Amino acid sequence: MDSKLKRTAITVAVLVVMLVVLLVWGLNREQKTGSKGAAPGKPSVQTNPGNAADKEAGQAGTDLKAFLNDEDFFDKEELSGDAIQTEMPKLSLWAFSVERDIRLQIVDSTGESVTGVPFLVKLGSGEEYRDSDRDGRITINNLEPGAYSLQLLPVEGYVIPTESLGVQVKDKLEYVAIEDISCLVRNEDEIDGKEDTRNPQAAADRDSSESARFPESPEGKKIGVDVSSKQGEIHWSDVKSAGVDFGIVRVGYRGSNTGELIRDPNFERNWKEMMAAGMPGGISFFSQAINEREAVEEASMVLEEIRLLDKPDYPIFFMLDNAGADARAAHLSVEERTQICKAFCDTVEGAGYTAGIYAPRLWIKHYLTAEELSSYVIWIADYRNEPLYDGYYQMWQFTDGAAVEGIKGKTTLNIFTE
Repeated sequence: MDSKLKRTAITVAVLVVMLVVLLVWGLNREQKTGSKGAAPGKPSVQTNPGNAADKEAGQAGTDLKAFLNDEDFFDKEELSGDAIQTEMPKLSLWAFSVERDIRLQIVDSTGESVTGVPFLVKLGSGEEYRDSDRDGRITINNLEPGAYSLQLLPVEGYVIPTESLGVQVKDKLEYVAIEDISCLVRNEDEIDGKEDTRNPQAAADRDSSESARFPESPEGKKIGVDVSSKQGEIHWSDVKSAGVDFGIVRVGYRGSNTGELIRDPNFERNWKEMMAAGMPGGISFFSQAINEREAVEEASMVLEEIRLLDKPDYPIFFMLDNAGADARAAHLSVEERTQICKAFCDTVEGAGYTAGIYAPRLWIKHYLTAEELSSYVIWIADYRNEPLYDGYYQMWQFTDGAAVEGIKGKTTLNIFTE
């Protein structure tokens, strides 16, 4: 064999050997990667049947992490039970009784009313009551006095109390503050429509002798303003510098249409800034109560709102005035209105405060029995140089057209006789 042919044979032999080596290497690599699945980096379910011991123990194959890729491994119903329930809002019931009734509220874990849901509550083992207007409140009337239990029925999306709530229904109205009254109180921005419809009667009764000038304080008398959110932001240090001795600040009112108890949005700021300016003050609440029970509610709201504030040096006044012909309290009898005044004032005085009643001159004369209210501080509105009212009073509102430094626009002025 010549040398050229020998070299060719050797080259072919080497190539054959290398081809065999590459083929063997490729087959070994495929076998190794095949155990890891078709998609590198993703675990797969082990399909190896394993041995008998594995099967008896409930395991198929030797890959202990294979269950992570099994979508049917976990019991989905178990995960949607208590674990998910803890994520849902938890509800509670608040309830109290004033007179043969139960007032209850459905609240969340922060104590806020839960609205927009037609909650259903069972009274004892009998009748069920629905929150039809979905405001988070239910009132049950005409109940016999005694012990009752309330159970909030299940509602989708919420965790309800597992135990019922016990309530003692009172037989008769008591002139004492309702502890849980805050559940009935609303802010102005929660109310739809206009509820503060007071239209002072004294303005229609004024005569030409009315003077809006700031008077000099006679001996034994003090000059004061009475304000609400209608006056906007007040600069109390300027008010004091103008010669004002005291202020009466409105804490809230009852809506003339819905009857809701509503906070005055500026009360807390007015009160604290007036105190900071070194001015003494009193409190007012404009009423639209139609019975004694609602008057106790109004007094309770006032007492709750001022509970953490400095105690007033002047009375807490129950304000009565015109709110329009369609207002809910417009058509009360003289006797009803007088008893409502007593209920409010006695509740306030029972809590250790001085109570008073504000009313226009004509209201005191024609819509109240003034003789039955003489034990309270009487504040009349009579816009003239001397009041026509000849009965007992201790404070006189003589104008609503005064200009006082620190208060925008016109305001009322009052003389208090010490």
